[in-house]
Amino acid sequence: VLYSSMNLGEYAFSNCASLQSVTIDSNGEKLSIPKYCFANDSKLRSVSGLEYVSDVGSNAFEGCGLDKLQFPVSVIIGSNAFRNCSVLSSVDFLSETEVGSGAFSDCPSLVSVSFDKRSKIGERAFANFSALKLNFRDDDVSPLHGVWYIESKAFEGCTSVTSLCLPASLQY
Repeated sequence: VLYSSMNLGEYAFSNCASLQSVTIDSNGEKLSIPKYCFANDSKLRSVSGLEYVSDVGSNAFEGCGLDKLQFPVSVIIGSNAFRNCSVLSSVDFLSETEVGSGAFSDCPSLVSVSFDKRSKIGERAFANFSALKLNFRDDDVSPLHGVWYIESKAFEGCTSVTSLCLPASLQY
């Protein structure tokens, strides 16, 4: 169990071959997960308590075995934070989010991504997904209806996206 009052260092739990789950608990503060903190923990399948996380540092979970993620509160995701998570299948952002460059790139199993609130998607954030299926629409059922800014090459190499209907408010 990690408490939000803890001060975690870079690489604190990286390359932990047996780590399977992480639980984050709060004492009223938000936890900042530093860069490379859980990098290459290939057996890490779940992280609970993401509502207590304010930001996820660069490469923090790169190469992990995470399956599904749900961010219920506003969060900043650093560059390459979840890059190369080979079994990650879905990510849901339920509040305002900033997704850094390459944050979810090269995750071959990712098929579902949704944004519910005003969010910014960084350069190459979701690059190289052959399975990702998104329809960009400006309505309440679109997986990206909360997105307001998309940087260059954010969805480069996403060969399964079949249609786009971008809202007038979108900046790119």
